[in-house]
Amino acid sequence: NAILRRLARGEAPPLPEITEDPLAGLSAATAHPVWLVARWLSRYGLEETQAILTANNQVPPLTVRVNTLKIDPGSLIKRLDREGVEAVPCRFSPVGLTFESVDQAPASLLSYKEGLWLFQDEAAQLTTCLLPLAPGQRILEVGAGRGGKTTLLGEKLKNQGCILAVDYHRQRLLSLRQNLKRWGITAARPIRADATQPLPVKPGSLDTVLIDAPCSALGIIRRHPEIKTRLQEIDLPTFAPRQRSLLEMAAPLIKPGGRLLYITCTTEPEENEDVVAGFLAEHPEFSLVFEPDLLPLPAQELLQPPGFFLTSPAHHNLDAFFAVVLVRG
Repeated sequence: NAILRRLARGEAPPLPEITEDPLAGLSAATAHPVWLVARWLSRYGLEETQAILTANNQVPPLTVRVNTLKIDPGSLIKRLDREGVEAVPCRFSPVGLTFESVDQAPASLLSYKEGLWLFQDEAAQLTTCLLPLAPGQRILEVGAGRGGKTTLLGEKLKNQGCILAVDYHRQRLLSLRQNLKRWGITAARPIRADATQPLPVKPGSLDTVLIDAPCSALGIIRRHPEIKTRLQEIDLPTFAPRQRSLLEMAAPLIKPGGRLLYITCTTEPEENEDVVAGFLAEHPEFSLVFEPDLLPLPAQELLQPPGFFLTSPAHHNLDAFFAVVLVRG
């Protein structure tokens, strides 16, 4: 209360000028920790860093994904309109909608309870498009979480095949089972396991492995602003070893010609490009692929040579995701 009274009386000290001290000025003006601003200034420069910090403080769009096993996007838009929701198609994802206005808690809508849609950022929807999936395939998903990508994999398999959905956290697996039931996915088998340890899967038996890697999550600050205060600079080096362990455990399980999709929601090269480069250096049987045609046409610009899928809240109004596909020779 005392601080608020001082602010009301105009007693707050002036913010540092960005032109005079970019580090202190940007940190104070955008409420980002100094260490993070310093990292981004060093990598991106002043203009790009300022754009990212500003985007992180914007309210993100409320995006959802349509359950194409039950309904098409156009029909769902009409259904939502009858429920009092104004929804429009997403810019990049053909199965994504943005809620422009809603007059009640979205999860209370009957269309949600019927499993016609779920909450998912557009970038997360697009990552699985990098895989040429077909009914009947055997897939391992590491870090299945609450099932956002699991349900999408099930759709692409048309519920024909097998998805081993692995996560270590009991509460997430409970939500995963609920979402699979609501979505109508029967091809997925939730498994509680630590995927940095050997899994009960025959080597060379899988068509695809998807690793949604644990990371610093610096790409989703606009949705989870607490990351700015929870994450410390000393935490950053702790992620790459676990990410490499997940890759090492998954690699032998993929059959020749099979694919490995590695995904993070962070901006940091140490967790993205550097992890992939280190893995490829030790595994010459894998190679990076660049296949933009697998993505919807509007999203093909998001895949950059030699095969890095990169999104940005500043430039695309998407969460910052990183993804690559590696094929086993």
